[in-house]
Amino acid sequence: MGAAGIAIDRAPIRGVLAGPRALRSALSVLLTSKGWAKAIEMPFKNFQRDFANTLSEMDQREAYARHIVPAPGRIHFQNACGIASRIGFGNARRDPLLLVAGLSDQTIEPAMMPATLRKDRKFGQTVVLKEFKWRPQRQGK
Repeated sequence: MGAAGIAIDRAPIRGVLAGPRALRSALSVLLTSKGWAKAIEMPFKNFQRDFANTLSEMDQREAYARHIVPAPGRIHFQNACGIASRIGFGNARRDPLLLVAGLSDQTIEPAMMPATLRKDRKFGQTVVLKEFKWRPQRQGK
């Protein structure tokens, strides 16, 4: 068991609805015929606008080539409907949690974090939210 958990740009948990920007980022999947049952690759334009919006175009292309692969559309539908990620909130042994939000994020909107924070705290868990004004969405090389 760990001493603490860190959730960076945490996806919506069950009961927290995705905001308008988050829905827009999933729109290409949501509008794909039977998209919930397919593996779908995100178009570069969507990646550029929604995931790598703080990077230069060269870095965006590099990140897209390196990290984007077809993924199950079902995940986008679950997040959009607020039926994703079930968490055992009643578990009194949950470790403290640090929620990290990037204010430039287009997919996990900072406005969604207070609802997540309230749900976590409702059951007595120690939770802290740290918002960064500018945090590029780039993973290490």
